[in-house]
Amino acid sequence: MIKFVMIKTAALIIISLIAPLTSSHAQTSQAGAETSEGTEATQLAVQVAELYRQGKYAEALPLAKRCLQIREKLFTPNDEQLRTAVNNLAEVHMALRKYSDAEALFERLISTYREFAPGDPRLAGTLQRLAVVKFLRGNPARTEDLYRQAVEETEKTYGPEDARVATALFYLAEFYQLTGDYKKAEPLYERVVAIREKKSPATVSEELREALDRYSCLLHKTKRSAEANQLEARAFGWSSGKGFSTPPAPIIGGVINGKAISLPQPAYPEEAKAVRAQGVVRVRVVIDETGKVIRTCAVEGPALLTKASEMAARRAVFTPTKLSGQPVKVTGVITYNFVAR
Repeated sequence: MIKFVMIKTAALIIISLIAPLTSSHAQTSQAGAETSEGTEATQLAVQVAELYRQGKYAEALPLAKRCLQIREKLFTPNDEQLRTAVNNLAEVHMALRKYSDAEALFERLISTYREFAPGDPRLAGTLQRLAVVKFLRGNPARTEDLYRQAVEETEKTYGPEDARVATALFYLAEFYQLTGDYKKAEPLYERVVAIREKKSPATVSEELREALDRYSCLLHKTKRSAEANQLEARAFGWSSGKGFSTPPAPIIGGVINGKAISLPQPAYPEEAKAVRAQGVVRVRVVIDETGKVIRTCAVEGPALLTKASEMAARRAVFTPTKLSGQPVKVTGVITYNFVAR
């Protein structure tokens, strides 16, 4: 769904710290029992991570809860193993769309970072995860604030020109583009591009290509197609004087509706029905090596119909494309024809 698109680059990641208990964690009269329970918690953490990777979130949930229960008993709030258990359970709840439960755990994790480890770089990542929750729960104002905090924390930790700052800025820019606040998004994309250009001045890296692609999408939506086409040519064509960009740019195709294994049709939005909006929407997509759509941009069509089209395009599935036997990315266009109802 489109609400997950924005934060795709903040993928659901479980950090599994598999560390043996030290003597400092078991200096009570029940040291033996605590060591036994600590070992159990470590084993549970491993199982949770593996089940999560397999997409078995419902099976992971009771194990993640038990792991947290044990570590709450054994460790103080500033202990790394306890923070890991909190984070893991939050991510399992997120995967199960139990956003209220995830929200409480991310809030708790942020509080412990601020109190005990304010310089920890994972604070910014947790702020971003909470931003996802707030957005999904219909609180865009809080979402914006959290993304801004994540940028500030990353800048404070790494400096304003670090690649990780560019990533934090990119998430905020994506949020603004998704919510239609293009004026706020544009300078952020410009800054992201500038930072990533410095990192790889002779080539177009995958990170720079992503930024150029998303910035070009914004330019299309603000009716500046000539500028957008220049960025697209740079993202998917030649690098500056050095031959083809690296990693290889996606293969460029035309209209690819007929090549889809699954091509869900967009809903006809209520606001579009009210004014009987109609017409053709062209959505440029980037398809990864597995045939999954990873980026979408409505480059033409009535504004009231573009978001629904992007949502539908995001759910499309294609047969993987191979070049010389190797799976490759593809970019093409999906068209949707809306008729007034």
